[in-house]
Amino acid sequence: QNQRQDEFIRIIPKSGIMQHFYIDEKTKEEKLSEFNLHHNPDSSNWLITYKIEEFKNDRKTILAYDCFKIIIQQTRINKNEDYEIINKYELYVTNELYLPVRLVIPLWEPVIELCALEIKTLNLENNNSYKLQRAIEITKDKIELPDKYLKLLD
Repeated sequence: QNQRQDEFIRIIPKSGIMQHFYIDEKTKEEKLSEFNLHHNPDSSNWLITYKIEEFKNDRKTILAYDCFKIIIQQTRINKNEDYEIINKYELYVTNELYLPVRLVIPLWEPVIELCALEIKTLNLENNNSYKLQRAIEITKDKIELPDKYLKLLD
């Protein structure tokens, strides 16, 4: 469940599809947006590099899963326009679940296949600013979509 009431995001790891179910605020109708998370943007104009640091001794337990810290820095340099974009993430990951990091953060390439239960997206322009996302519940039971969204799947 995401931030809006009656909003759901479903990620299907094997296909890489993210389905976003929500109520349109203007029309009050149920809506569905789908994204292919395995589809990488055209990277032919970009030089993309990754720096990955593992901190196996920096551990924490999140929702009963043993996690360790990883820092991923993605640097993209546009060859044509000559500008650079740097994204940096501090993650606590586990290998006990299958939901690859690339399905929940915008990495252009699949660099690790671990599941992140905590993601800190750093603001490199302001060290005191960041976005923190943390798993609050994990269930292995099948969660049914509300009936009002089922019709969108037909």
